[in-house]
Amino acid sequence: MPKLNALEELQVALDLAAREKPALPSRQAAKKFFADERVLIRPVEETWIIEEIARQIQQRRFKTKLTEDPQMSLLGFKPTNKLALPSGKQVATDEATLRKIQFSRRLAYKEHQGYQHPSIVKLDKMIALMEPHARKSPGITWGEVVKIEAAKKRKA
Repeated sequence: MPKLNALEELQVALDLAAREKPALPSRQAAKKFFADERVLIRPVEETWIIEEIARQIQQRRFKTKLTEDPQMSLLGFKPTNKLALPSGKQVATDEATLRKIQFSRRLAYKEHQGYQHPSIVKLDKMIALMEPHARKSPGITWGEVVKIEAAKKRKA
C-alpha cells in the first residue's frame, strides 16, 4: 500500500474526527483535534494558514467591490455586459433603454419557459429600478440610471 503524504494523512484523521461519537460542536472538535494531532498538523500548518488568510482577503475584496461598484450596491449583482434582443442582436447593457431591457426579459422568459430563472429575476430588478426614470425621460439608458441612483445613494 502506498504511503500517504502529510496532507492525505491529515485528511484521513479529519474524516475520522468528523465521525467521532459523541459528536462535539465543530469548534470544540477542532480544538480537540488541534491538541491531539499536532504532529499531523505541523507539516501543513503554513499552507492552511495561508489559505485562510487568502479566503479572508477575498471576502474583504468582495465586500469592497459591493460598495464601490454602483451596480453591485444597487442590485446586489453586476448585470451581464450585453443583453440579447429578439432580433438576435445584442446591446451593451449600459446603453440599453427600458424598452430593450424589457425585450431582453421577454426573450429570457420565453427561453426558460416561464420558469423564474435567476436571469429573469435580475432583469426584473433592473426594470423596477429603471421604470420611474423612464417615465420622466423615456430614452434614458441603464448606464445613466446607475449613475443617478449611485449619486442619490452617496448623498443619503
